[in-house]
Amino acid sequence: MEDSYFDSALAKAYYSHADALMRRASYDVLQFENEKYILVINAVGVNPSDIKINFLPSRNFSSISVVGETKNEMLRENFSVKILWYVKKEIKEINKEFVNGLVILEIEFENNDLKD
Repeated sequence: MEDSYFDSALAKAYYSHADALMRRASYDVLQFENEKYILVINAVGVNPSDIKINFLPSRNFSSISVVGETKNEMLRENFSVKILWYVKKEIKEINKEFVNGLVILEIEFENNDLKD
């Protein structure tokens, strides 16, 4: 018995996909030297214009959030990303880039000392 039109119209399909981020969490943190980190967030299916990146400084700790959602009309599905980091170091600069379904945040800290 066939499950769908494609089962009768197509030969057997074979699929392979490699995604280093999905094997762990949907993000990865890379450290370069002591003051610079790169956060790589999996946001496949989410339109970069729908992604909001917020930095909220605070006296004791700061937070960085990445939130977005895009509805795919053809698939009738919503694709979303929602992640929040608390940061105990003073941030000097944040740069963002969107590449092939990934959000890449380059974060540079003022110094290596953690706040008390």
